[in-house]
Amino acid sequence: MGNVNETLARSIVGMPSIWEVVAVGATSAASTSALSMGTSYLFTATAACHIVFAASPTATTSHTYLPANYPLVITMPSDGLKVAAIRNSGDGNLFISSLAGAHKVGA
Repeated sequence: MGNVNETLARSIVGMPSIWEVVAVGATSAASTSALSMGTSYLFTATAACHIVFAASPTATTSHTYLPANYPLVITMPSDGLKVAAIRNSGDGNLFISSLAGAHKVGA
């Protein structure tokens, strides 16, 4: 069986692909690829963290809080955005899954 993030992703939609993994630690880390406007992405983290979206993002603990193992789906409002994350208390990974072409279970 896959990790908790894979299980959460499969319970929400068909089979989204893991698009990128960002290491979450004591300093801000950003995705290397830009997200696409109009595409929905599933964000799940193995550790509680704070995330921010921008062309060149730097996350701080004052940005949006994302609890560990909580699935967050966001449709990108514009091209060129990346996501950055910083840990809340422990290190982990932020999984970014593209939902392009995915479908709801049972649909």
